[in-house]
Amino acid sequence: MTEKASVPGPRRDLAMHNDWWVSGWEHVLPRQGFPLTMLIGTACQPGFTGSLDDLLREIFDGHWDMIGGDLDGPLTFSWPDEEWDYEAAPEGREACEAARWEQFSTMLTTAGFPVPTSVRDLSELYLTWGLARREETPDGTRWSMPAVLPLPGDLLPLDPELDGRRVLFIGCAS
Repeated sequence: MTEKASVPGPRRDLAMHNDWWVSGWEHVLPRQGFPLTMLIGTACQPGFTGSLDDLLREIFDGHWDMIGGDLDGPLTFSWPDEEWDYEAAPEGREACEAARWEQFSTMLTTAGFPVPTSVRDLSELYLTWGLARREETPDGTRWSMPAVLPLPGDLLPLDPELDGRRVLFIGCAS
């Protein structure tokens, strides 16, 4: 008779909100918006109660490269290890990053929102915008997301370039 190997701790499959792709948020938010949405979507699964930090520890031992490390990591618009496409953005990574931050900061401050500097700050904006909800229950913190995400243009003054990217993307998806 062979002994069964011990089963590792809880395992969760990452979940992504179906409406993410048609909402256009990936054209507006820093690159960590996508993995943050996956993390929150996963936190919404039945059987999980706790903070996003708890979930990050449970799934990734507290460090997930895709999110930039942990929830206190800085937000960026480009992936640090990606090869830069100088044809698409000849100004270079630093100038492109600075321009995206200027555009993002202006959009948020015009709408009266704080400019997030960390993934944790961005998660708080998700709550403010209604992209996610967090409720304290007797069993612990429960997460949820609406069936349909609010559109960026309903909450933020999108410049024509960003709004055009979202419209083009939605047109391709239908």
